[in-house]
Amino acid sequence: MAIPKKAILSARPQLRADSSTYGSWNRFLKSLDLDTQPDRDAPILHRALCRLANHPQDIHHVLTILDVIRRAVPLVQSALRWESPIAGGNPDSPTETDRARGGQWRLTMLYAGVELLIRGVLNLEQGYLRSDLLRQLTNQLRLPPCPLVAPPKLTPKLDERWMTIASEGGDPPLFQFLKLNDTGVRLFRAWLVEKQPITNWVDLVQLAATIRHLTAHGALSASKVIQMKLDDTIEQLIDGLACVVEAVLMRIMEPDV
Repeated sequence: MAIPKKAILSARPQLRADSSTYGSWNRFLKSLDLDTQPDRDAPILHRALCRLANHPQDIHHVLTILDVIRRAVPLVQSALRWESPIAGGNPDSPTETDRARGGQWRLTMLYAGVELLIRGVLNLEQGYLRSDLLRQLTNQLRLPPCPLVAPPKLTPKLDERWMTIASEGGDPPLFQFLKLNDTGVRLFRAWLVEKQPITNWVDLVQLAATIRHLTAHGALSASKVIQMKLDDTIEQLIDGLACVVEAVLMRIMEPDV
């Protein structure tokens, strides 16, 4: 039995850039005097980071990861504060295309912060955010059940070359230019064409990543977003990514037991 769209939308986590989690995070950072007392307080942050992944017990490494997180969180907050986004056109009389493009770039900005945060806490400098790495992370978080991201009812004509070659296997050169990986494209195609809904946090992050890469590298236009009816999906992905960010910060802030 199909889940009504209204029920799906009402199940979205309602998160804001000024969520109390971010206030708690700022207080947590202020409680650590890493500038003048790194020998005393860096081990506290190191233990917190090790709840999510292995990190070397080195002060310089801990301070580097903290710097990464400090760059990621404001980027996330800026994206969440960009309400009713518009990109291109006349801001006084935006078109449907301007609004769709704004939603795409809001997601793109948000994902940049999310990816930076995840790379920092997982100590991952290079490579794709693979499914096993994302699963490793989400298994350590206290996340609510993942909201179902239903595929669009309309199946678009598969006239995009990046999509038609997704079933060929491997990572063709075009994928490299678009910063795509075969797993992400296959997931997108299964969701869009085969109507397989997104039901877990790992796939939600990967779907967001794929749409981000397609947007940032010019392979998914605003008109295509409208044609595919992806507007609500993008909003759901934004809410979901915000939920992951809050869960990561809350896990780091948990007191030692």
